[in-house]
Amino acid sequence: MASDEISVSASSDDRGPPRGRLAARTLGQLGCGEQFVVWALRQRLHDGEPGSTVLVHGFRLAFGLWALEPALAAFEGCFSALARHARHDLCLCPLRCACLSLDEDAVLELIAAAQLAPGACCLAATLERLVEPEGRAPLRGNATALGTILLRAGLLLPARPPRAGGAVGPVPLH
Repeated sequence: MASDEISVSASSDDRGPPRGRLAARTLGQLGCGEQFVVWALRQRLHDGEPGSTVLVHGFRLAFGLWALEPALAAFEGCFSALARHARHDLCLCPLRCACLSLDEDAVLELIAAAQLAPGACCLAATLERLVEPEGRAPLRGNATALGTILLRAGLLLPARPPRAGGAVGPVPLH
């Protein structure tokens, strides 16, 4: 993909992603840091451009002025790497959807692994699942930077064992 727009497999209306691409968790089951990352992904896709007023305001509320610019830069770096080098069309749920897509869950897994240990094998496995080889270094660097800033702001994303693919457990109805 050559642009900075993530190609999604579902429309951005209220229908959400195809049922086969939903994670076993919903937004209500996520912690604050995870909910923030999912909101940022969805808001950025909804806005269609970097640095929208809503996105900047959300980052300012989450990080204050001390980390606003580095957090936004790291997030935009992640978004750009995903947009340019994704292995497949990413499936992001609509902005106000309570469901979580498998791709959104994979991004959470990536940032949680980056917070835990930037050189960990679970980070490499998640990178491999998400992006082509040329996108792994930029995504790793930006995910690590974003994970560090989230951690300094008290937003720890809980680490989970990497999934081999597909949802585990019951899939919520949309």
